[in-house]
Amino acid sequence: MSPRNYYGYANYDFAHYETNIGTARLDHEFTEALSLRQTVRFASYKRQSESTIPSLASIDANGNPITITTPPSVLLVTRNHDTNRSRDNDDTALISQTELVWKPQRRNVAHTVLTGIELAREKLDRRNYLLDANRQ
Repeated sequence: MSPRNYYGYANYDFAHYETNIGTARLDHEFTEALSLRQTVRFASYKRQSESTIPSLASIDANGNPITITTPPSVLLVTRNHDTNRSRDNDDTALISQTELVWKPQRRNVAHTVLTGIELAREKLDRRNYLLDANRQ
């Protein structure tokens, strides 16, 4: 049993990903000392996957329980498709960040006052599938 081998179902396992992100930013200077920056970002993530989970059988090829002394040549690998491994995910995120910068000059000393707020909303729509584990 080699870790370089693929133990899944090559004709069935897959992973598809699509990511779209858009960002808009507005900078406005009210005065030389007062400015505003508004950044809005929207992101959409779509993921589809079906994955085989290989694991070691509890008995070897001769029907004996697996122990630390079991030779690798008689180990058996099982393949399973189980819930939470095959899924479709659709995520969306909307993020808004606002910054207000004030740079007052007092008695030849420069100051910077920064205030802001960030608001975000994320939504996850996940569909998990239970699949036939005996694909041949």
